[in-house]
Amino acid sequence: MSRSNVIQHRIEGPLFIITLNNEKKLNSLHLSDYTRMTELLLEAEANPEILCIVFQGTGRFFSSGIDIDDLSRQLNQPKDFDLSSELVSRMEYFTRTAINHKKILVSCLNGPAVGISAAMVLLCDIVYSMNDNVYISFPFSKMGLANEGALSESLASKVGPALAHEAMFFGVPLQYDQLKDRVINRNYNMTNLSEFNSKVLEDLKQYLESCSPESLQNMKRLFLTVEGSSKIHAISNEGITALNLIHKNVPNKRIKAYVEQRRSKL
Repeated sequence: MSRSNVIQHRIEGPLFIITLNNEKKLNSLHLSDYTRMTELLLEAEANPEILCIVFQGTGRFFSSGIDIDDLSRQLNQPKDFDLSSELVSRMEYFTRTAINHKKILVSCLNGPAVGISAAMVLLCDIVYSMNDNVYISFPFSKMGLANEGALSESLASKVGPALAHEAMFFGVPLQYDQLKDRVINRNYNMTNLSEFNSKVLEDLKQYLESCSPESLQNMKRLFLTVEGSSKIHAISNEGITALNLIHKNVPNKRIKAYVEQRRSKL
């Protein structure tokens, strides 16, 4: 599939919809795909008619996270500090853009979310699930990496330190019951993906009809005033840690074993 088709978007009234469309690879994403989503987030923010950005998936996963083959290629480039810094800064830019976004961010979980894509879900203001067959997982320690996407702050603040520590240290998935009312706002209890995505959009449009756009924007700003600074501080520390691990070649030593383990489970 052409990379231009992996991240799709459209506008429906006040909604800017970003669809992850790599179903055959469980919506795994290249680094360039996260860059594309950053561009779309900025485009949506600049559009005064947009009130919500909605992330939706295709297939049975919301997103299995970073494409391991693409990540391996990037990490196997000559060990140049500027290159490593660029890799880290691109992910940090995506995360920073999501954190500081002025519009309401909504994730529609049609299935599991993994890694940096799961971190993206935690940065959203509202999360809906198609049913209870969803989970989020953070296999960074298995890949020789560490916290990314402001997870150092967002995960513990959402689910509490006890669950967050086990999920991060050991890659233990957080199941629906652990996410309900902490991360997930509402379970639609549906089995048809198309109907789920359509129903969420219908509900959001109905909610927004009775809301003042100015009120929504100011509410989002006030939430950011309280929550944003701690997340920004987190991603700065996470970026430094990522650079150190990459330059010690830790990810390259771990990724092959992780890939083989993951393929046996999918």
